[in-house]
Amino acid sequence: MRAAVTARRGFGVRRGMLLPALVAAHIACGGSPGADGLDGAETGSDAGSAQTADDGSLSTGDTGSPDAGNATDGTAETGETACPPNVWEGNFVDRDPTDLAGYTEVTGLALIGERQVVDLVGMECLDRTALGLGVSFNPNLTTLDGLDRLVDVGEGALRVTDNPELLEITALSTLERVGSRIAIQDNPKLASLEGLERITSANEILEVTNNDSLVDLRGLDGLTSENYLLAIGDNDTLIGLQGLDSLVSIVDVTIYDNPALTSLDGLDGVETADDVRIASNAVLVDVSALVGAKVGATSTIEIYENPMLPQCAAETLAEALQPPGFTGVVDVRDNLGTCP
Repeated sequence: MRAAVTARRGFGVRRGMLLPALVAAHIACGGSPGADGLDGAETGSDAGSAQTADDGSLSTGDTGSPDAGNATDGTAETGETACPPNVWEGNFVDRDPTDLAGYTEVTGLALIGERQVVDLVGMECLDRTALGLGVSFNPNLTTLDGLDRLVDVGEGALRVTDNPELLEITALSTLERVGSRIAIQDNPKLASLEGLERITSANEILEVTNNDSLVDLRGLDGLTSENYLLAIGDNDTLIGLQGLDSLVSIVDVTIYDNPALTSLDGLDGVETADDVRIASNAVLVDVSALVGAKVGATSTIEIYENPMLPQCAAETLAEALQPPGFTGVVDVRDNLGTCP
């Protein structure tokens, strides 16, 4: 075992990096300005609204409605909503979902926040946005029904956050592309991530935190290797990481404060990671799923304050993670017992 370097709370710093910044005066999200489409969102009811220009095209203005341009909410012979191509120019922010009826594309960010709705009916035609999708701070929202055609959120992020009554997200089952990060946070009744299976990649961060009814991560099965930080934390009923089985290479693995998590099963396929942090998981007893992975030569390995994890098991994992010539940080402490 390599000598431990002075213990440092880099883990706490990393968690702070994941904390969102203010967006659109009331929606939180992180990243550099404009990086994922959320930081550059305009504030107020006029932001991203549409009006018909003299040439018939849509442009950013003070008004917007399903009648602008060539929007239609007619039905096809099959009974499904007919959706001819129709573009909402700019951001769709601080508006009711029904204002987007008949639109198939948003050229900016689509953000549904602080609305008294139980679903997203009215958005049935939407198949893509250019700068991301946010569904946040909706106190009565129970499903994402209305997003059943969404395929692509462009270069932006997918954020489903702070929806206290949200039960499921299966309406996202057609979604294939997320250009930036995925954040599923603070949805206490969300019991499953089913609906995300077609997403194969995410950049920057995959964050699943503070969802107190999640048992596993099934639904993320399509994700493979990408350059992002994996942060799984504060999920009260999460017992396993099944659903991450296809991950091969990750920049950063952070598993913290999951009080029901017993093992890292689901990370068995990971071959490379940069930093690894496993901390404060009250009943974690098995970390062997990561023994086949390697970190970088100057990476950080932190395994601490897991009271049921044998210290020897933690040290064995830390040793296995180190490549030849490793000169990085190792902090393995305050786990169960001591290792001879």
